[in-house]
Amino acid sequence: LQYRDPADRKSYGTWPRRVPEETVDPNWREFVGCTLILIREAFSDRLPKDLLPDLDEALLRAAEGAAYRDVGPGYSNIAIMSALLMEYVGAEMKRSDLCVAGKAKAKAVYERFKEHETFDEFNSPTYYGVDLMGLAMWRHFARSPEIRAWAEAMEETLWRDMAAVYHAEMRNLAGPYVRAYGMDMMRYYSLAGLWIAIYLDDPERAPWPDPGGMHSAERAYAPLFMLLNSRPPEDVAEHFTRFVGPREVVRKFAKSEAHIRLERDIMIGAARMDRAWEQHHPATVHWLDRRKKNVYWIALAGTTPDVEPRLIEDGIAVVRTGDGDEPIVWWVNSPFMEIAGDRWVSDELVVTVECSPGIELAAVRSQNSTSHHAQYREVIYRVPKHDGTVRPFIRLHLEKRP
Repeated sequence: LQYRDPADRKSYGTWPRRVPEETVDPNWREFVGCTLILIREAFSDRLPKDLLPDLDEALLRAAEGAAYRDVGPGYSNIAIMSALLMEYVGAEMKRSDLCVAGKAKAKAVYERFKEHETFDEFNSPTYYGVDLMGLAMWRHFARSPEIRAWAEAMEETLWRDMAAVYHAEMRNLAGPYVRAYGMDMMRYYSLAGLWIAIYLDDPERAPWPDPGGMHSAERAYAPLFMLLNSRPPEDVAEHFTRFVGPREVVRKFAKSEAHIRLERDIMIGAARMDRAWEQHHPATVHWLDRRKKNVYWIALAGTTPDVEPRLIEDGIAVVRTGDGDEPIVWWVNSPFMEIAGDRWVSDELVVTVECSPGIELAAVRSQNSTSHHAQYREVIYRVPKHDGTVRPFIRLHLEKRP
């Protein structure tokens, strides 16, 4: 099924997600290719002998395709896997060009990581899991001792990054998220959640939906993760078993900076994102309803353009940075919260909304569950164009009730 035409450099060496498919996903060359490396290393003695040459040929095509593509180091999860694919195949199959390209990619990833001690895909509950998988593969399978050393350093730091923003009682990473497929790790399967669940080995504490959640296909990674065995450093492991705090976290990443505040029953975070995109979650609020044992949340829609969110003393402020009049949209997942005018009220949280002149509540719409979120309400604010004086803003003042 692998694409084999070297003239088609976009697809060469990758695999189809389905047959037939309309759009080729070049990332599958890394996901499938790295899985084949694990199979080759762990189970080659159990495979039919006549299958091994075919496996090696498939890996060679994938590595050549990765070299053609030359993905940038800022595309963290794919760049990590691409580096391994090229370096490993180059070393095993005597292709010095691929080996050199793989090590250069690994070095670029490491140097980019060292700028801020984190990845550009900062605080991504799914892709942090892929990052840990890829780094563990570097540690196990890279032929270069230098790459293995880089892997150990980044793997440890990434676990520390996760521990710093993890709330053990809510069983969630606090936002903001550069990339996320949901807002509650107890309602969708995230790969960072899988790593934490494997480490905890306790369903009562694991950030893992039971019996079911969205993105259920991610469960297929469990055998790979068990084989690769990545664990947090001992001095931060307690963050995954009990709430440590209250605390504040500031992290620079790419061209932005995240500010995160964690308290026992509420956590908030904000960062400016570089574009409008549904996977971005630039401002987030999570709170814990201890009576119902549920986590509820509010998020600034990542599709809202030209906004800069930041934390304020008692909540979150969002400022319109451009001159357009696109609405500012919030997503609210709290079925018992009453939303009216400048007050959003539930038994656990009161939100007082402060707006600059001219901003007004335009609509509140119920949204059914999507591939990204459980059922939520879309709260839409009409925003005037910037008049040259005060930039339009919305502030959410948060009062957590006992």
